[in-house]
Amino acid sequence: MKLAAGATVGDRIKALRESRGLSQKDMSDEFVITGRSTLANYELGLREIPVSILLLYSKKFNVSTDWILKGETSSGNSEIDELVRAYSSINNEVVKKAVLRQIEGLECF
Repeated sequence: MKLAAGATVGDRIKALRESRGLSQKDMSDEFVITGRSTLANYELGLREIPVSILLLYSKKFNVSTDWILKGETSSGNSEIDELVRAYSSINNEVVKKAVLRQIEGLECF
């Protein structure tokens, strides 16, 4: 997928969605995002994308969170990269929510 220089987070999540032929409604339903307009606001850069949604995009489209956030393939911090990979492999939703609360409490996020 080719994006213009200066692409934003919104540009990248929109490109991911479109690369699979998915509508904003499809993504909103799958990620349990309230209203298509919320997703549209993420894509337009009018609303910050929450870490929980960022991680869902990362897992669904098999891209790093650094690529989504910065257009880079690695954070340069192996501990953060490993944490994101570990989170993505958790299958228990209760555990995922507990881990996500811990991740969101870190100052690096």
